Amino acid sequence: VFADRSLWIWVGIFTALTGLPMMYFLGTLTGLARALLPMMGIFILSAYITAGRELEFSRLKSQAIINELTEINRQLQAYVAQVEELTVIDERNRLARELHNSVSQTIFTIVLTTRSAQILMERNPALARISLEQLHALSQSALTDMRKLISQLNPKTE
Repeated sequence: VFADRSLWIWVGIFTALTGLPMMYFLGTLTGLARALLPMMGIFILSAYITAGRELEFSRLKSQAIINELTEINRQLQAYVAQVEELTVIDERNRLARELHNSVSQTIFTIVLTTRSAQILMERNPALARISLEQLHALSQSALTDMRKLISQLNPKTE
């Protein structure tokens, strides 16, 4: 009921109201001796009340901190999920660029070389052989590049 300062003011008032009448009616020393026990009870009860309030305040503050940390943890988990998703998207974009820059260009060259080999087969079969060798080398290069990209998609287990 009482706040911190008013509690101790009332403790002083109750102590005086307990001790002074006893000292007046029983004599200074005898009255003081008999009044000490109830006066100590007043102090102990007041200290108990103050300690209980402080414990309750600390418990409420701890609970507020726990709630805040729980919310921060939830937010961090959401951020981690977003970062993982962005990382996956970033990796997919990188692989798409590599496919376009290496394998796609090589396959386009294979298509052109195949067409030129077809034309040379009709006109000059000796030159067609050179085009077919180039076609074989390009195919091997595209296959190697594709295997590299596929191996990047599959995590290595040791």
